Amino acid sequence: MLTSDMDNAKLDPPLVAAGQALLGEGMKTWEKPSELDQFLHQSHAILNGTGDHVYGVTNHGQARLWVLQNDWSGFPDPSEFILVGFDKLSQVIALCYFEDWPNGWSWAAGNERADKD
Repeated sequence: MLTSDMDNAKLDPPLVAAGQALLGEGMKTWEKPSELDQFLHQSHAILNGTGDHVYGVTNHGQARLWVLQNDWSGFPDPSEFILVGFDKLSQVIALCYFEDWPNGWSWAAGNERADKD
């Protein structure tokens, strides 16, 4: 069993299913998060304690997506990444842990992450 499977088992199943569907959709272009994104993450009631910081952000249809990153990851710690989707009212509509950065995801020009594997 993957660490992400164990982590996702602790979350609301419809949110996990929505997150996994977004993971499976392929190509997404990400940007570095702003200081406001980092602040909103730290102050969000549902996400407080989930992920150590916002790693990347993008818009996808009507949704705003964040990837959160844990500083420590792998069993017994949680998975490295958490995908979070928000609707236009900032309600969480997708939430799931995942292990590896998907191959189809890229960084917008000038936003490449030096720390990305």
